[in-house]
Amino acid sequence: MFNYDQLERFNIKLSDLPKGSIVLNMPFSFYKEYKTLVLVTLVFMFILIIIIVILQINITKRKRVEITMQTRTRKLEESEIRFRSTFEQAAVGIAHVSADGKWLRVNQRFCDMIQYDKSELINLTFQEITHSEDIAIKLEYVKRILKGEIKSYSMEKRYFRKDGSTVWVNQTVSLVRLDHDQPDYLIFVIEDISARIKASTERLKLEKKLEQSQKMEAIGTLAGGIAHDFNNLLQVVIGCSQLGIAALPETDKSRGYMQAIFDAGIRARDLVKQILTFSRKSQSKYEVMSVIPLIKEATKFLRSSLPTTTKIDQNIDEDCKDILANPTQVHQIIMNLCTNSDYAMRQKGGRLSIGLMNVEITDQNMPQPNMQCGDYVQLTIADTGSGISQEILDRIFDPFYTTKPVGEGTGMGLSVVHGIVNGYGGAIRVESKINEGTKFEIFFPATKEDIKPVEVEPAIIKGGNERILFVDDEESVVQMEKSVAESYGYRVTIAKSSLEALETVKSSADSFDLVVTDQTMPGMIGVKLAQEIWNIEPNLPIILITGFSHTVDEELARDMGFSDFLKKPVTKEVLGSTILKVLDNNS
Repeated sequence: MFNYDQLERFNIKLSDLPKGSIVLNMPFSFYKEYKTLVLVTLVFMFILIIIIVILQINITKRKRVEITMQTRTRKLEESEIRFRSTFEQAAVGIAHVSADGKWLRVNQRFCDMIQYDKSELINLTFQEITHSEDIAIKLEYVKRILKGEIKSYSMEKRYFRKDGSTVWVNQTVSLVRLDHDQPDYLIFVIEDISARIKASTERLKLEKKLEQSQKMEAIGTLAGGIAHDFNNLLQVVIGCSQLGIAALPETDKSRGYMQAIFDAGIRARDLVKQILTFSRKSQSKYEVMSVIPLIKEATKFLRSSLPTTTKIDQNIDEDCKDILANPTQVHQIIMNLCTNSDYAMRQKGGRLSIGLMNVEITDQNMPQPNMQCGDYVQLTIADTGSGISQEILDRIFDPFYTTKPVGEGTGMGLSVVHGIVNGYGGAIRVESKINEGTKFEIFFPATKEDIKPVEVEPAIIKGGNERILFVDDEESVVQMEKSVAESYGYRVTIAKSSLEALETVKSSADSFDLVVTDQTMPGMIGVKLAQEIWNIEPNLPIILITGFSHTVDEELARDMGFSDFLKKPVTKEVLGSTILKVLDNNS
């Protein structure tokens, strides 16, 4: 038996005591008493701590996941908002369409484009509002994209608006597929290109008009090029035929042949004038005039010549303004157009309408490009005849183009009208539909000048014995002119070149009372020859005569000092009366 205090005093450990020893006064030990309980408690607390740590880790992870999910949800919502904003506020139409063509979702821009509400479109298919001419190629593209042959496509097509009108669009289509590669829906991106199509159409019209203008100008250049030589030939034909007629007795059969030659020459002369007129290379005397009397005169003639199955309507504004034009040419315009209308209504009859009114041309209603804005007088001639097809309509102003049978038309009528109107600075607009009729609108520039009546005194043709020098490089022409002048009693000398004529005048300056010279000659033109002659004989009268010239006209010739100006071919009477007038004025 041992005392615990003594053991502590002598630093004796309990483990050194013999087995079975009893220790008195030993303090109480909870651990030893409840060792098992303590150990169990410690283990439980350890496990609890581990559980708490694990739970804390899980809670932290869950919070992180929740934060991540919240972030993703917020971003997804923002993305959805951005998508909806982009979809709804896009400047182009956007639509989701099922594989069978039903509208699943459309934005407001597309609805505005075709004037349907969203609720109305959802009950329709794209086939129902696609233009019939575009549906086949559209369905073919959709079929190919659903098969996977193409990923996307673009095409220009037309949709029908709710009011039945059409809108041109450029449509790009792509396909959205599911995870297992099955088609889900189509995406349509639709741009309104109506303005571009309209501008393109207008551009094509302008290009056609420019092409027509260039073609007419080219033909005009050709016409001017051949006019001089052709008129020289006609001068000989007409002059010699008249000389032949005068030389033959009344009973001679050859007079009839010569008269036929003369008549053909006159028709050929008029044909050349028409060619030069449509090409705007001829100069005509313009005067201030009213179109109203010409319409009334033409209508009076037409009423007596048209069949009873054709009715004539007039709608004339009596207050129409005056124009600056040639009355003969304006009358020709009216008669040409009315004659064409009569021909178009010949089979079934119909109604010919003639109208005249004042109009103001602006940039917005200009009938053709490059016109001057301002006041115009509009002449309208319309019929209810057979109409003109679009293919022919593009060619009606071409010279020598006609759809009439041989012998019924020369193809010059409308080309002459075109040339006359363009020469006035006006315009022509044509509208026509097959079996409905044709309408011509002619626009003449209005003038504020007062009408001045033109008085023409008839010339009295008589002969004389004055001395005349004729100058022309064409021997046949100058010989014919010599014969004509001699038939009136004049004494004639001829020169076949400018240089020969100048030498003749130099050698006998006071031997001539008049010189008649051609303009276009090799070596020295007629204007230059006249100036050289006037240096020798300042008071010698000179008549300038030409087949065609780009550089000189009647007004310019008179300003240069010429006594008169003639354009070949001239008849015997015109040449004789002109010579007489000049000689009388200088006597």
